[in-house]
Amino acid sequence: MDNSLLIFAESYQVLNYVYVSLATFWVWDCLITLDEEIAFLRNSKAQIIKILYVLTRLSPFVMLGLHVYFDFYEGDTPDYCLLIDTVASVFSLIIIFASDALFLLRVYALWGNNKWILAFLSISFVLAVGGTYAVGFVPSTNMPFLDIKIYPVTGCFYGSQGNYYIVMFVSFILLEIEIMVLTLLRAYLNRRQEALSKDLVKAIPFGSSGPKHNMQDLLITRNLLYVFVSLSLTIANLVTCVVLPDAYSGLLEDPQFVLNVVLATRMHRSLWAASEKRTMADCTYTDFINAEMEALDNIVFITESTSDRPSSSASGQP
Repeated sequence: MDNSLLIFAESYQVLNYVYVSLATFWVWDCLITLDEEIAFLRNSKAQIIKILYVLTRLSPFVMLGLHVYFDFYEGDTPDYCLLIDTVASVFSLIIIFASDALFLLRVYALWGNNKWILAFLSISFVLAVGGTYAVGFVPSTNMPFLDIKIYPVTGCFYGSQGNYYIVMFVSFILLEIEIMVLTLLRAYLNRRQEALSKDLVKAIPFGSSGPKHNMQDLLITRNLLYVFVSLSLTIANLVTCVVLPDAYSGLLEDPQFVLNVVLATRMHRSLWAASEKRTMADCTYTDFINAEMEALDNIVFITESTSDRPSSSASGQP
């Protein structure tokens, strides 16, 4: 038997286990957080964010379902295999777009609606996601029907796309490093500004500024957690493409997408819940989206000094 075909067959079995495990994990995660999601969707007023959230949360159901069906398909029509995989790829790209858009909006919030930051993030995001869309629809080198006697399985599988995956993962590594740098820089500038405003020679340590910075500290901390996990997975994907045989080039791609969705949606719900439960002592904030984006006002809040706000405005907040 051709050694390359044997490697593809082995990778095919590994992918079967991966997708079945991912589907099981996804159903479990949705069940244990169902009450939180219902509360968020019923009470949040940010319609655009709701749309992004629903797209992010529901797309993995379709993507994973198609992949499980795809891996266990017993027909012998490569064109049908290609159709199934194309539809699954569309939903994978929707996941990438929606989950990353949620995260980038939070970075934009940290910078107080700075238009230059928005433009910078948008260009990087378009380049990274655009490259991913291009890679997602690059025709495979082959898509044979698997029917090997020593492997009692049948199904569709791709040939090599390793070089295309490398381009995609490198673009996302650059985007994630950019986001991490912007978040760390924002945290530093916040602490420096606070220290100067209080005429302190020494900057206040991160996380010790009191209740009025709780929301902002929470946002910065979780942004860093998200991007660190995502960056680690992207690097692992890149190493997989470079070190392992081409048949395994996309082994960790969909697991990363699913974990990104879990992180993005859980983080967004927790920030929304924190903003709902804030006390009057924590109400020294302004909505991070300005007039033309007021529909997004429930994502997160940026704190500011009470001296910068009229007392009537502060007392009018929930």
